[in-house]
Amino acid sequence: MSRQTSYGSDPPAGRARARTAAGFITLLVCAAFLTGAAAGCRHRDKTIRIFTARKVITMEPSQPEATAVAVRGDRIVMTGSLEELRKRLRGVPIEVDRRFRDKIVLPGFIEPHLHPSLAATILPIEIVSAVEWWTPRGRTKAVRTHEAFLERLRELDREYPPGKWLIVWGYHEPYHGPLSRADLDEISRDRPIMVWQRSVHEMFFNTRALERLDLTKA
Repeated sequence: MSRQTSYGSDPPAGRARARTAAGFITLLVCAAFLTGAAAGCRHRDKTIRIFTARKVITMEPSQPEATAVAVRGDRIVMTGSLEELRKRLRGVPIEVDRRFRDKIVLPGFIEPHLHPSLAATILPIEIVSAVEWWTPRGRTKAVRTHEAFLERLRELDREYPPGKWLIVWGYHEPYHGPLSRADLDEISRDRPIMVWQRSVHEMFFNTRALERLDLTKA
């Protein structure tokens, strides 16, 4: 049984369209090939620049440190010592750049979870944390027990003018133990006090703070 190919109502026009489509696809393939070949030639023609440094921190477990890094264009090719790279790149045009010879070089950091607003919020308030902090205001010593945490709140209460809000960031229960409104009321019943948990997902208030915020009803 023979099968007849259908070109619609105008067979010659259908064949012409098919030839045009095939020619267009061939043109695209050739263009892609030529573009890739040209890019490859440009890539091969580029000189590799070797940056030397006092130390290169690679962040690569198999080779955590080096003293030179080879770069072609905007790509890192390899790391090692200058002697190693010269040997491995023998026959390739290289250029040695010693501008970082007394510096430590490391990859740029990509921070996917940065909250600039938190720094703007936390730095102006009091920090009472289980770890030591250095801020523009100076050093903040680590506080790592329940009683030490409450004592630091008492010290701040004595330092602050009467009636001014005392807002503290850094509370962390594994170090500072449970915290309650009663604990903060013991610090002061006249001053509004807010303690901000380290993760910034919880806040603790004394009774005066709840009254000031009109949060006296559950």
